[in-house]
Amino acid sequence: WGIAQDIPVPPGKAVIVVKLPADAVLRIGDAPTQQTGPVRTFNTPELVPGYLYSYVIEATWKDGAGDKHVRRTVEFSQGKTVVLD
Repeated sequence: WGIAQDIPVPPGKAVIVVKLPADAVLRIGDAPTQQTGPVRTFNTPELVPGYLYSYVIEATWKDGAGDKHVRRTVEFSQGKTVVLD
């Protein structure tokens, strides 16, 4: 995962882009997300400049060997786009 330069970021927020199998169930913290598909884009709430924030992101999907579960902590700050793949 990394920081993307070409995705517009709303003022005062950050953008998180998650690339994963289209049928995956994605959770940010304890909340399941509603988006589907192989690329999911989320805008954060308003952020305070100069602070580092983090979310725990979990994805679950079926592959040839059964269920796959991935959990990552993503760090971000105001004005940035972070891509997880």
